[in-house]
Amino acid sequence: MRPNYPNQVMCTLKNGAKRFGYNGGDKNEVKEDCTCTSIDGKWDKDDCTEFLQYFQVVVDCSYTTYTNEHYGGYAFKGCKENQLPIVTIPESSTVILEDMRVKENGVHFEVSGKLTISLTIPSSYPQILLNQVGSGTITISSVTVEGDIPFDQLLFISNSDSVTAIGLTGYCSGGSYRRYAKEGSNEEVMCDCHFNENILGDYYSEVDCEKDSEYRNLILPTTREITAPRTWKSLVTESIFDISGKHKLKAGSMTVTCSGIIKTPVEVTTLTSNKNNGIVFFGELTVTTINTDITNDVVLLSSSSNVGSLSKSCDGKINGSSRFYTGTDPKCNCEYSEKSFKQRDCYVLPKYEESYFSLVTSSYKPIRKEYYSNIISTSSFSLSGSETLTIQSCDFSSLKSVTIESSLYCKVMSVAKTTKIKVSALLTVETFNIPSEKYINNGAIISVTSPEYLLIKTVSGNVCSDIASSTNPFNSDTYKTVQGCTLLSNNKLLRYCPTSNTEDTVKCFMKGSDYTTSSSFDKEYCPCESANCYIYPTTTSIDLKLKPMENNFVIGGTSLTQEITNLKTITALIITSDSKTINILSTETAHFQSLIVDGKSNTISLGHSSNLISINKINVNSEQNRVSVYAQSISSIFSKTTNIIHIINPNEVNVNSMTYGTTTFNSITSKDILISNEESSISLTSEAKINSISTDAVTLQFNSKVIINSINPTAMGVLIKLYKSESEIKSSTGTYLYTVYCPSAISIKIGMESKTPISLESYGTVEFTSSTITLDTVSSGSSSNLIIGSDVTTFTLNKIITQKTYGEIFTLSPSTNQLTINLATDYDSSITNPMILFYTRARRVNIDKQCDGVAILSGSYSDEITTCKTLGLYNRECRLTDSGYIYNDFTDYSCPCSSTKSNCKISLFSSQSTYQYPTGLQPTTLILESDTALTSINNVIYFIRTWIYSSFTNKVNDN
Repeated sequence: MRPNYPNQVMCTLKNGAKRFGYNGGDKNEVKEDCTCTSIDGKWDKDDCTEFLQYFQVVVDCSYTTYTNEHYGGYAFKGCKENQLPIVTIPESSTVILEDMRVKENGVHFEVSGKLTISLTIPSSYPQILLNQVGSGTITISSVTVEGDIPFDQLLFISNSDSVTAIGLTGYCSGGSYRRYAKEGSNEEVMCDCHFNENILGDYYSEVDCEKDSEYRNLILPTTREITAPRTWKSLVTESIFDISGKHKLKAGSMTVTCSGIIKTPVEVTTLTSNKNNGIVFFGELTVTTINTDITNDVVLLSSSSNVGSLSKSCDGKINGSSRFYTGTDPKCNCEYSEKSFKQRDCYVLPKYEESYFSLVTSSYKPIRKEYYSNIISTSSFSLSGSETLTIQSCDFSSLKSVTIESSLYCKVMSVAKTTKIKVSALLTVETFNIPSEKYINNGAIISVTSPEYLLIKTVSGNVCSDIASSTNPFNSDTYKTVQGCTLLSNNKLLRYCPTSNTEDTVKCFMKGSDYTTSSSFDKEYCPCESANCYIYPTTTSIDLKLKPMENNFVIGGTSLTQEITNLKTITALIITSDSKTINILSTETAHFQSLIVDGKSNTISLGHSSNLISINKINVNSEQNRVSVYAQSISSIFSKTTNIIHIINPNEVNVNSMTYGTTTFNSITSKDILISNEESSISLTSEAKINSISTDAVTLQFNSKVIINSINPTAMGVLIKLYKSESEIKSSTGTYLYTVYCPSAISIKIGMESKTPISLESYGTVEFTSSTITLDTVSSGSSSNLIIGSDVTTFTLNKIITQKTYGEIFTLSPSTNQLTINLATDYDSSITNPMILFYTRARRVNIDKQCDGVAILSGSYSDEITTCKTLGLYNRECRLTDSGYIYNDFTDYSCPCSSTKSNCKISLFSSQSTYQYPTGLQPTTLILESDTALTSINNVIYFIRTWIYSSFTNKVNDN
């Protein structure tokens, strides 16, 4: 030993002595060295002999003591990595260790003799085993630990009953060994066994675990292969684990504190878990008793059916395992609330693509790809997160609100008409099951912030349903192959209808006044702009901003709308309200297909004098409405009784071949309406052309010139009043009788087909124009002029009533066509005095003529010649020319006359020098008007007069 130089101290002994020197190489460094080594029977250091009882004597890693040894302790050499040094003290040996300084690899004493030891334990707490064998004795003089001794820290293990140390207690009794630790340590923790992480196989950090396993708790590591069967007091989980092997783990109990997998067979008497525990996947489990404070909660999954009192469900769903419960109502559920699962296996199960478990939650946020069988919630569900959630069956039929903010894949999605789904992330649906009840025009079930967020591959259902909508158009190519699906409302609404029942009507409610502002509408896919779109305005005034469109506007019973401005083009304006005043205005010429009035007692004004409206048809289906239209053109009018329809056109234009005036009527369809200038009327302030009229029993009065191409009465009793000259009915079809009224000083034309009889009340001029005229009853005023036109070839008259007292009732227009006259037997029964029905000069007729062929008489008379004289028809005149008999430059079909029937004057004019006298010509007076010689005059008596003088050529040859 040397004087005390602190910088050279190599070791301080228990008795206070110090060893000095240098042992650190060229730099004279000092390292601790409290050892003594025997070399060839001598100690390697000079101070060893004097202080041997305080030094650590260097011995082999496996060392057997001699008869008596008194050292400070042992230091070991030749130990392999992780090898525990072992000291064997035979029965004949007595060993005293004054200061046994245990190093990191620990020490194992096998004591058959006597051991007295003072222990110095480093803060690394290596394994120390003091094993008493047979009659051996172990006496621990003292225990010194570097630093403070923590609770629950194993210091050493011994099976000696004589171990005493101040402040220490022996734990884990019942087996071969007791574990010594600070007094007050946790008994359960002190009995834990841990696998040695540095050595594979059946090796433990605690040296007593192999022998006393039945009294120890095995802490399952993160990963381990079980290489030997062993029975433990309990199995404990502390972190996620994966245990493999084929040898059985047996234990009195198992405490589940986290999730893990045990592939090796497990047999436990009691299984313990609590609500903070995880789930264990067992390859094979045998258990007798379950201790848990969770009801209907998952404890484990196992491929074994021998699980004691547990309830079993979800058989074989995950890797051939079943899910086991402690309750009486097992379900394949994963219940999620307050950011955690109630069932502990749900932290593990969703990672498997075999999705058999139900996600029970109202709000979920996946952080990885997860898979479930279906979603269960009470009234709402929201999804947000960073990964895709895959669900086999997204049954939202019981939910009212669903919010999708992260990717969701549904193999099947089912909804009710009350379900509303808001989507702002990718939603993929393989099959979409629509509600069982029809659901359209009430807002789509799915609302997406962007069309590309939705992909539906097939749709199934038996009724129509609005599936999805967006503020932007869907890609038509995406859904054109999806059977039953149609994109409506500018491709912003996806609707499904079965092929047998297609409905394409779209309704939009307008809550604002500006049509071009999206916020003016109640639905995101509005406005729609097609002929199948219906806009329902609700404000007092709406501005259409001169936007051309094809939609329909409906003003309903509760609508406040009184004015529509800046109309450009629409399909229809439909009025279903009652007792409203509605004005439709525009700064340009407006166009729409239809004005439909289903409400009653409305006052409706369309356009104004400077900006006209073009309408295809007006339908007034109810009563007591007043409609005023500043019309550029109208194609058809339909109305019921007691409506007033005023068509106004202030402009005068030239008449062309198709249209009279700027108001064009292509057809008027009227039912149960009085069309007149009275309280219920359609009145025209400009000329009109009507291509056809189809009507029931009504009165039609036209104050303006009207050209009716065709009329088809569908019932008896139609009356048409024409109050403007040049009005015309061109043809009639059908079989029902109707009546035409023509007031005085008015000139009209009438045409018809053979099977359509009409009655006529005329005080003016009526010209019949079609080839066939069939008149049932004709009432003729005193100033009436009825003209049978040149195109008429068949004229049928059933009855004539006239106020005339002289002149002809009908006038024939000149024509070369023969006229067939059909008169009923008593057609003139109402005429008491003889009258001229018509003169026959202009036409060849098929019936007997009177008054020497000049007329057809009607009325009652007894003597024809007397009657003809009375009517001024006895004096007859015929003018004969080279072309025949002529009257007013037309052929005179009433000539020649005869002296036997009338006072007959025949004027002869010929350009020939001679003229052969016609056989049978017997005038009363023959008047020569040309320088012509008559020949072949035989047995003829007449007066001859001439105004031509010639002494040579003007002569009569009588032979």
